[in-house]
Amino acid sequence: QGMAGRSEPKEGSIDGFRRTSVSTGGCVRGGGGFCERVLHPFARAREASEVGSVRSVERAAPIDPEAAVVPARPHDRVSSLPVEKKLSRRGISRTRVSQSLCLVGVVVSHGLGSAHATMAQRKAGGEGSSQRLSSKEASLFRQLVRFYESKLYRKAIKSADQILKKHPDHGETLAMKGLATSSTGKKEEAYQLAREGLKKDLQSHVCWHVYGLLYRSDRNYREAIKCYRNALRLDPGNLQIMRDLALLQVQIRDLHGHLETRQQLLHQKAGNRNNWIGLAVANHLCKRYTIAVQLIDGYLTIHEGGTSTEERYEMSELLLYKAWVLEEGNMLEEAIAQLDKHANEIVDKVGAKEQKARILAALGRHEEARELYLQLLGFMPDNAQYHDQLCQCVVAMAQTAGGPPENALLELYRQLQKDYPNSAACKRAPLSWLKVGEGFESAFQQYVAPLLTNGVPSIFEDVSPLMHSDEKARHIRSFFDDMLAHDKDTVKGLSSMFLAQVHARTGKQQDALNLAEQAIALLPAFPEAKLVKARILQQFGAVKEAAKIAEEAAEMDPSDRCANSVAVTLLFEAGDAERASTLAETFTKDKDAQGRILNGLDDMQCSWFALGGGRCFMQKGKIQEALNRFTVLRDFFEDFQEDQFDFHLYCLRKTTLRTYIEALRFIDSMRERQEFQDASLESIKALLALHDNEDLFREFKSSKTAGVGDIQKGVEDLSVSGTLKEGKEKQLGEPDKIKPTFKVGNPLEQACELVMQLEKNAPLAPTTHMMAFSVQARRGKWLLALRAMKHLCVLAPGSPEAHQVTARFWHAYNASLSAEGSEEIPTLVRTVVDAMRPSNLESVLEEQRQLCKVGGICAHAAAMEGVVLQQPERKDEAFSELVKALKLRALNDEGLPQLDHSECVRIHKEILLLHPSKIDNLGYLERVVLEKPLACTKHALAWVQVCATYFPHSDYFQKQNGA
Repeated sequence: QGMAGRSEPKEGSIDGFRRTSVSTGGCVRGGGGFCERVLHPFARAREASEVGSVRSVERAAPIDPEAAVVPARPHDRVSSLPVEKKLSRRGISRTRVSQSLCLVGVVVSHGLGSAHATMAQRKAGGEGSSQRLSSKEASLFRQLVRFYESKLYRKAIKSADQILKKHPDHGETLAMKGLATSSTGKKEEAYQLAREGLKKDLQSHVCWHVYGLLYRSDRNYREAIKCYRNALRLDPGNLQIMRDLALLQVQIRDLHGHLETRQQLLHQKAGNRNNWIGLAVANHLCKRYTIAVQLIDGYLTIHEGGTSTEERYEMSELLLYKAWVLEEGNMLEEAIAQLDKHANEIVDKVGAKEQKARILAALGRHEEARELYLQLLGFMPDNAQYHDQLCQCVVAMAQTAGGPPENALLELYRQLQKDYPNSAACKRAPLSWLKVGEGFESAFQQYVAPLLTNGVPSIFEDVSPLMHSDEKARHIRSFFDDMLAHDKDTVKGLSSMFLAQVHARTGKQQDALNLAEQAIALLPAFPEAKLVKARILQQFGAVKEAAKIAEEAAEMDPSDRCANSVAVTLLFEAGDAERASTLAETFTKDKDAQGRILNGLDDMQCSWFALGGGRCFMQKGKIQEALNRFTVLRDFFEDFQEDQFDFHLYCLRKTTLRTYIEALRFIDSMRERQEFQDASLESIKALLALHDNEDLFREFKSSKTAGVGDIQKGVEDLSVSGTLKEGKEKQLGEPDKIKPTFKVGNPLEQACELVMQLEKNAPLAPTTHMMAFSVQARRGKWLLALRAMKHLCVLAPGSPEAHQVTARFWHAYNASLSAEGSEEIPTLVRTVVDAMRPSNLESVLEEQRQLCKVGGICAHAAAMEGVVLQQPERKDEAFSELVKALKLRALNDEGLPQLDHSECVRIHKEILLLHPSKIDNLGYLERVVLEKPLACTKHALAWVQVCATYFPHSDYFQKQNGA
């Protein structure tokens, strides 16, 4: 009833349809939630005649972004008398209210005629069930709903059973019983009851709403939306169903549908503040900035801020949000005016200054922006973002004045260092733009010397970005070489750590290890010294020894999560999943009486742990367990997607709109993160391995673990069973947390589904399209494979992946045309592919090969693969050239990239190695021609022998060489 103080019903409740749910013979009243309002139609008519009624519209017309504000008509009035009285007490005239409502097309009428019309429309639309209950059963139904709202689900089911004894065909009771049954975990039975209730009473919006709630609890939002729409068709004015529908629409990013629903909500209940703000946000999400600003202005016209701290904060956030909408709508001058006008009302002074400085810089008013960033540095002198923006403003001012920006920056930071002598950022920032011979040497010493003296172990991570410049790199190495002669062990030890990492980066294995040993001797209490040695050993392939040293570092400081995480990662890489899981349990202390982990790393959504476990199982050939771990990681992102649901209403109510919009945008882009891509790519590789190797797939399906998903004990302990304790009931909308198990059916089709997810969520990643080509080529979908190749060539032209895919595509397509089944390729497909074939294909491939030869060793191997695909007789020659490239990179000759151990291992596994048990399998050898044109047992052995000489510490090559 307008702004009478009634709180919003909780999402997922049935408060929205309680007022019109059960058709009884008398006037049913109740206290609190369920029966708060009069349900009898005559009582609703009397209520409508007393307070007026909004003219009902089943579907609101969309707002024209260019339309002007509609003037108020003389007979228009506010639909709720309590609203008018409340606003009149504040001194707000009825004309102001009508003008604000007309802004969004809210046309309000009054009188008994409109009340009868509304009631007739609801009756025609099917409001209320045709099934009548006696007064006793109606009382039981109210009791049933109260039990459900109190989460007493078993009692609610008993009440439903009592009603159904006398009225077994009462649809709404069956639906409510299904709703309560779902909350006890019996999903199938709940759906069956809801469907049966719908069959008995198809014209009840209650049954449709309940059915939608069941779908919503299972995260099947699209089906839930269909149910809500059916419910609204039967009861167009039901506000709660509209709110539920709006939440689901924004959850699945149906932004235009969400906009229409928000318009209808404001038409139905213009006095509710959330409806105004919700429609403004909906327009903002649809990039209708002008309308969003007008709605905020309309809201501010009739809703004045209060004096309490909470009300002042909410008003401040709304004003900042309006300025942000103006900024994103490129109305920059208006945004500045908004911030200046309401400067006294805005509570978040820092946020307002950040926004104003950003807008001023975009307008080219760099001097004003500079002053604001200097003020912000007074709050946070170590904020790197402020320093970056400040430098940009100073550079722009210097360029406008025609002077060198370095002098202006140097003068600025001399003053900042005086003003903030304890700020590390004020000393670090000048190192990025100072040049050697122009003050860099003294500034570097002034910044680094205190770090060495105070024993800061993270100097390399801080300073290494400066070494991209050759001149700065030479000076930095010279500085730390001089520090090795320092009389203080801490300084010498940290200098040794730094130089060890520098030598490891340049490929000097023995020098790096010697310096790491020296650092450990000088810094016996620093676990970081051992971690440096562990990382160096990992880089050169000695993973087992690296894991052992990392464990020692973790034991030195059991509370150091970083050292623990490094040790767990290395143990996974070394293949010891059980030990890795045990070590990770150090920071999972919550256990039950049986000693089982209650709050494991899967509950913490620890993505690196799941990814490391999956890769470890892949190395050991345990494909099912690996797929399980990768599925766990992908489900983390599904949980992130689901977790936003609770904030759609909360953020509107608390007016934290800027953070809300940023959160929505983060959710939309989170699957672009490398963790999600890695999990999907590794899963696709595992499925393709099953598809390519028929014997492996048969063995996989026949094994006891296939399809069951038993994970090794150490990892299984870190997963949560999620089963409910006996007697504990689960609320609707909280799905069971059952450990995910990836069930393998058709590996190639499942790989195709994962590829489609990657193409949707990570379309700019070259690996996405390379994997898409691998899958589609196996499926014989030549147009899709061609599309993947074209995307890859656009995203990464001249890359080894682009050359690899281009050469493989045309070789495989030409081979398919000459094969016996070539007539199966449709004529249209042939026409399209032939039209896309380059006229100078040979020169294109040769140009790509030349670019690959100056890259890493894997890029050179890709070039050699292209040679062998075109000329198979040159396999020996291509391998000899690959070995020559290896030796040149090992010597770091001719400016080529340094030799990388992981790339050498990849060449042996993925390019040269043949599966020994499949040599006589014709189908396997046909796939080898496409996927591994360089594969040869003799060449693989020779590669191992050569790499073992350059990587004497490598576990992989030494083991292979010994075998």
